[in-house]
Amino acid sequence: MAKPIREIKPVEPTPEELQSQALMKIIESLADSREAIIDMLEIARYLQEMGILAAVKALLEQRHEVGLIVVEQLNQPKMHHILKNAITLMELLGKIQPEQLQRLLNGLFRGLESAKQKNLNGKIPSLWDLAKYIRDPDVRISIASMMALLQGVGESLRNDSGQTHQKEVVDEKRNNKDQGNEKQRRS
Repeated sequence: MAKPIREIKPVEPTPEELQSQALMKIIESLADSREAIIDMLEIARYLQEMGILAAVKALLEQRHEVGLIVVEQLNQPKMHHILKNAITLMELLGKIQPEQLQRLLNGLFRGLESAKQKNLNGKIPSLWDLAKYIRDPDVRISIASMMALLQGVGESLRNDSGQTHQKEVVDEKRNNKDQGNEKQRRS
């Protein structure tokens, strides 16, 4: 009569069998993702042709030295200013409406084209020539826009420099003067 089985010994695969199973999984994944892998290989080929892969490989091989140089450069005071300015510039760009920026850049481009067409060949325009320009409605619109821009910049500079108190005093004096003039007219 046979003995009862008291202990089950699991069959452990040999290293060759493990390797074979791993290869089968890789082949299945390659077959499932063949289009993505072909695209990746094309991208790698383009990067190799452009020399970018060689540069990235060299950077990775020298990553410790490159990292030290980057950290050293970032710790310089000028870099702190550059980073702060970049952040401020990004905030500014976020505040500008794309349509406004597009209009402004289109106007700037047209102005550059107009200046190129009306090249004065080093001739200094006379005051009479400038007066002719001011009669042009497009020039007047540009001047008014620039004046409004300058006014906004001036208000911002005044507010940032703490001169708001001075403006309030001036405004108060004007109001008092206007009220005094009005009282004199009534008398």
